[in-house]
Amino acid sequence: MNSKVLFVCLLGVAALGYYAYDPELTLVNNLTESTRAKAAPAKAKRAKTNKAKTRKPKATSAEKAPNPAAAPEAVAETAAQEEGAPSTTPTTDAAVVAAPAAPADSSATPEAPKLAAAGSARVADVLAGLPLVKEVSPNAEARYFIYLMSAGWCGPCNQEMPNIVKAYESIKEEGVAEIILVDFDETQEGARAYMDKYGATFPAIMKDHAPALPGIQPPSGIPSAIIVDEKGNMVASGHGAIISEWKKHISSYEEKNGLPSSLASEPAPAAEPADTAADDNTEKNKNVKKGARNAVAKALVKVKWTEGRPNRRAKYFIYYQSASWCGPCCQLMPAILEEYTAMKKDGRVELLHISCDENAGAAQKYYKANKAAFPMVLIKNKGVDKLPGWTSSKTIPHAVIVDATGAVIAQGNGAIVKEWRKYTIDKDDSTDAGS
Repeated sequence: MNSKVLFVCLLGVAALGYYAYDPELTLVNNLTESTRAKAAPAKAKRAKTNKAKTRKPKATSAEKAPNPAAAPEAVAETAAQEEGAPSTTPTTDAAVVAAPAAPADSSATPEAPKLAAAGSARVADVLAGLPLVKEVSPNAEARYFIYLMSAGWCGPCNQEMPNIVKAYESIKEEGVAEIILVDFDETQEGARAYMDKYGATFPAIMKDHAPALPGIQPPSGIPSAIIVDEKGNMVASGHGAIISEWKKHISSYEEKNGLPSSLASEPAPAAEPADTAADDNTEKNKNVKKGARNAVAKALVKVKWTEGRPNRRAKYFIYYQSASWCGPCCQLMPAILEEYTAMKKDGRVELLHISCDENAGAAQKYYKANKAAFPMVLIKNKGVDKLPGWTSSKTIPHAVIVDATGAVIAQGNGAIVKEWRKYTIDKDDSTDAGS
């Protein structure tokens, strides 16, 4: 080989060795690798920042709802690792997202029945449509009703029941009020056994039917009682013992509200018939029991009044027969109204307007047009023909004046109403003056 060629080859090998082991060159290479290592995280950070800037707007609550099908666990894990987040892969199977619970069926738990408000109906009409514990019909003509809430399993109720049964004797005889037992026993058999144990004869219903009664209130405990008028307006409420004082509560209620008394008082002995009384008084009084005090007051309870209610404490009663279509009746009406104002002020005489109209609508129109305030009933209504001393007249206006026993004192043309003092209180006053 040529010496020159050999020299050049040796020089090339020496140059390669120098560059391969040169300390400065090695330092440069090391610095380059270090810079690359440091630049990699910075590059990743810049990529993450750029990705955040281009991210979609924040999702709504509806869009945030889990959707397992849209993001499988493997994809979610990869994405998390790319962003440097810790792994979220669950160690167990992913939980299933529960569906919203179905709304409760409102029919499964029915709402408690609403209580009937006072004035929504007549108590007697409601009772006529309710099933009774025993076949004992309520007094449909009662002006007041006593809701007695009681039960056979209740100790205090059993202690009180004998006194209530005893009080009912006078309540039934008076005819003004009626007791309705609202029984809290579990079964009708239990309720009947409870009534039979004490010989109770008043009507009874089970507690489930009580909300239909006008003016009823849920009791805080039993025994308890509520006294209401015929439309459910509150008279008194309290422990069952208030039943023994039912007269006091009703009298107080009527006095407070300016209502005529429903309770009969003990009247003075009947006055002797006046000379002007009809010759057939004996015949007319055949239905009057001998010495029957308060006979008229008791009979008035059984009358189905069209307007108003009578003062049953009166000592004398005037049955005034009239009609809206009757000319003489219409002419006499102003005088009747004037006399009734005086009767009401005195309190010892009550006028009862017995209408010969064909229907209640015509009678009420006539009644209201004259601003009448006396009790009025259609002649064909229940109980009118049972009034002691009453007889229908073929000619009207007609009036019959009786005392509390039903004994006829005077009768004749309606004009005798203008002389009511002469046949009634004048005799009382003269007797008092003489004594």
